[in-house]
Amino acid sequence: MALLMEAPEITAIEQLMLRDEDFPENYCNCAHPEDYHVQGRAISPEHIYNHRHGRHNRLILRISWQVAVDKHVPMSFVLDTGAPKQMYLCQAAMNRLEEFGTIKWDDDMGAQYVELFGRKATAPFFKLNPARHVLMSQKDQQLQA
Repeated sequence: MALLMEAPEITAIEQLMLRDEDFPENYCNCAHPEDYHVQGRAISPEHIYNHRHGRHNRLILRISWQVAVDKHVPMSFVLDTGAPKQMYLCQAAMNRLEEFGTIKWDDDMGAQYVELFGRKATAPFFKLNPARHVLMSQKDQQLQA
């Protein structure tokens, strides 16, 4: 079960869209300063609880993707049980993973995928951001009204 706590002074779209204030103060453009920079070893996974009074509380997971032997790219992910898809990657993340060939195309499946724990994880895991889903939901609501 997912719970979405509503704040009356925030619109529905603002509650769903990620903004700088959803991240800790040392983050810039929704990313840790060391995110997307290739490192020689994986970072220790971090669980960050970002609380902003009167706004969304966000739980952020910061982990490394292994993109090659002895090459790791740290990234931060917002853990959100209310998101319409399983995983969203920003353009910077997509670019870095594509650069190392981590995101692959499978002709048989007709989809992009990465290998996670020895298994193919396919789309809809890879969407640039949830904005399209939020806007589509609003459009659907208007059509139904």
